[in-house]
Amino acid sequence: MTTEIAILNTGAVALAADSAVSSYYDRKIYNSANKLFTLSKYSPVGIMVYNTATFNGVPWETIIKFYRDKKLGKKSFATISDYADDFLNFIKGNQFSDLDKFSALPVVVHSAITHMITIIRERQEREALYEVDVFSECLQESIELIKSNKNTLSIDLDTARKKHKEGIEDEVSKYEKQICDELKITSLDARQKEALFELILQWLCNPIQSDMYSGIVIAGFGDEELFPAIRNELVDGCLDGYIRHWTKSNDKINVGNSALVCPFAQTHIIDNFLCGYDKSVVQRLEQTIFKSLQNNTTALLEAFQQGGDLPEAVLNLLRAQTAQAVESFERESRKIYTDPVMNVVSILPKEELAAMAEALVSLTSLKKRVSSGEDENVGGPVDVAVISKGDGFIWIKRKHYFDPALNNHFMLNYLQRGAYEE
Repeated sequence: MTTEIAILNTGAVALAADSAVSSYYDRKIYNSANKLFTLSKYSPVGIMVYNTATFNGVPWETIIKFYRDKKLGKKSFATISDYADDFLNFIKGNQFSDLDKFSALPVVVHSAITHMITIIRERQEREALYEVDVFSECLQESIELIKSNKNTLSIDLDTARKKHKEGIEDEVSKYEKQICDELKITSLDARQKEALFELILQWLCNPIQSDMYSGIVIAGFGDEELFPAIRNELVDGCLDGYIRHWTKSNDKINVGNSALVCPFAQTHIIDNFLCGYDKSVVQRLEQTIFKSLQNNTTALLEAFQQGGDLPEAVLNLLRAQTAQAVESFERESRKIYTDPVMNVVSILPKEELAAMAEALVSLTSLKKRVSSGEDENVGGPVDVAVISKGDGFIWIKRKHYFDPALNNHFMLNYLQRGAYEE
């Protein structure tokens, strides 16, 4: 895992990334990974990567530098979104490996099942329910939630249903014993298997990330942009030769929005700094408030009636009241914590932007190091860069796996590689 951050104001954007990378196979952690790069040698644009460090078995570092030297060269674009689109089109060109050999199917099945087991177990513990029906109910709720999201992937659901039915069923069969053991149920019936198949199919064909996704952050200035912009794209495997990717966020500085602080990957420590609380705490608070209101209302109804379930209208009212309470809490938090920080960020000079970005990444690393029960998967040297319209991409701090003093040829060759007019 990792922690990265982009801090933007009207004058510049500061980027910072830690160096920790964990091995998927042996869970070892190494503090030497490069996650922050120049996307162009000539234009004020940078790129960061997080979560999975490879795409189809090829390191993102290799892909980025290949694109920068061999494809982009001295070419530039009007906006940061144009840079992002060109980089994605380069990846889609199947330059590196056979997309059909790296299907997202096995990873999505594993991620969907792991996710559902967690949701169901939490619900079982919260409501003290261990009936098989909880499984079907949670599956159906998740399917409806995915369907309600806007689908931005060019994958036809009906075609995928026909083409991958057997493959999904084979993958699910590998996890059936694990599902039954962890959820304390005897077996899955045909209806539950069908619901699980539908959940995985919806996950494949919609912008829902698996555990092995890669985050791509491109930030800086396009030729026609006076203020910095940033775009976060998620790339998550392939299906039938199509790369599953979608835009997570697309923001820019303007006169009415003069400061942005954008954390990526492990964000909870930075959220604490900005908001005064961890967002996961608010989620638990919302659950607690609703459960308390529901229990109290149930007691009141039972006092005047002969018991029975709460009417749906009452439950909807309780949910609305809970949402209003949480919204009010978040609004007050923004006034007390977030707004004062953003007001200062909007006027910070370049060097202070860089110092703030480095400090927030280092703070996350420190929290990981001193917290028991947590992997130290954020750490190592922090790479920091500042991008401005006039000065371009400037390294503030950068680690090397070699001594630059002993490798003068590297600096001499840097601008020669790919330095051509297109």
